[in-house]
Amino acid sequence: MSLMLSGVGSSSAMALEWGLNNSGTTFDISEASKSYSVHSTTDKPMGIINTNNGILTANDIVLEVRSDSNEAAGFFNDGGSVYTGKNMEITVVGGSGNFMVNGIVNQSTGANNASKFTAGNIKMDLTGYGSELYGIINGSHGINGNNAVDFKAGNITIEANNDGNLIGITNKNGTSAASTFTADDINITGSGKGDIL
Repeated sequence: MSLMLSGVGSSSAMALEWGLNNSGTTFDISEASKSYSVHSTTDKPMGIINTNNGILTANDIVLEVRSDSNEAAGFFNDGGSVYTGKNMEITVVGGSGNFMVNGIVNQSTGANNASKFTAGNIKMDLTGYGSELYGIINGSHGINGNNAVDFKAGNITIEANNDGNLIGITNKNGTSAASTFTADDINITGSGKGDIL
């Protein structure tokens, strides 16, 4: 069990950099709004990581994530973790080249419990230069042994531009149950040189 909170944290073994990393603990930052900014020149930056059955409670969140030469993600919720927060603004700019960009990933793989993500209004500004760009992935990106997950939000606004494929929202079922995705309203504006879904 570990918790790391800093303006820019890093883990060379995982080649990640982050604004906040909550792994396996109960952490409450709901007393005030928070902003996290991560700019990586080489590694994979993520604004917030909540993993290993972590429980994270927050107020309004602003995330700015930029990569010069790698993948990038705004919020990564995995491994049976639970996030509960209010409004969220996310800016993600991926690295130049064939690198994936994700706004929010809510997934749970293998034997982990089902991850849950609950927020108020969500606004995203996402930019990619190749590969695939996802606004929201709800359900694991893989195929085998994945649990169903739950995502709830208020109004969702996604503005995205990518030189490759652009996927606004994907909801993938677990192997034994259906994932759930609910929102009050969804508005997606995007452009891409590949498929736009």
